[in-house]
Order: sequence, then structure tokens, then C-alpha cells
Amino acid sequence: MLHDALPILLTALASSVITLLLAYVLFRWHWEPQLDKRLDQLQIEFESRVKSGVYAAGQELLPDLREQVKLGFVDALSQSHTAGLMEETAKVVSVGKDFGAGIVETGLNALFGRPKPTKR
Repeated sequence: MLHDALPILLTALASSVITLLLAYVLFRWHWEPQLDKRLDQLQIEFESRVKSGVYAAGQELLPDLREQVKLGFVDALSQSHTAGLMEETAKVVSVGKDFGAGIVETGLNALFGRPKPTKR
């Protein structure tokens, strides 16, 4: 009985192997180049869509981003020690244009031992 089934099993196995080989050859020579070509087209289309979407989103968000950066920069400057120093300097300069010259004159008079000038 096993002797009768052996040719049937070998025929089925050979048929399966030949079918798989034909399918593989058909795939490699015919379907794979078509699939690669289509995949390349889809990749180009996908990259184009993503690029245009990112660009559009950037253009939409850019004004808000600029405003937030500006506000953050102003906030950082207003909270820094340098900002306070700059404000004080601006106040001193705005008191009068002769004030700075008066400080220099007083310093030089003290250096050379001259008396303080009287106010006119």
C-alpha cells in the first residue's frame, strides 16, 4: 500500500515545487518591477504631500511663534539684572545733559584738589 502511495506523493511534491518556482519567477520578472515602480511613485507623492503640509503648517504657525519668541525675549530682558541697570542709567542720563559732565567735573576737581564749584 505504501508502495502505491509513493508515486502519488512524489508527483504532488514535484507539482508543488514547480508551482512555487513558477510563481517565484513570475513575481521576480513581472510583478516585482511593477511594484517597485509603483512604490517609487507613491514615495514621491507622499514626500510631496508631507513637504507641502509641513510648509503650510509652518506658515500658519509662524506669526504666533514669532510673537511668543518676542514676548519671551522681552520678559527675559525685563527680569534680568542688566535691564534694571539699563533703566537706572537711562534715568540718570535723562535727568539732564549736564549731569554726566557735572559728575566728571566733580571727580576731576577732587583729584586735582580744587574746591567744589558753586551753583550758578
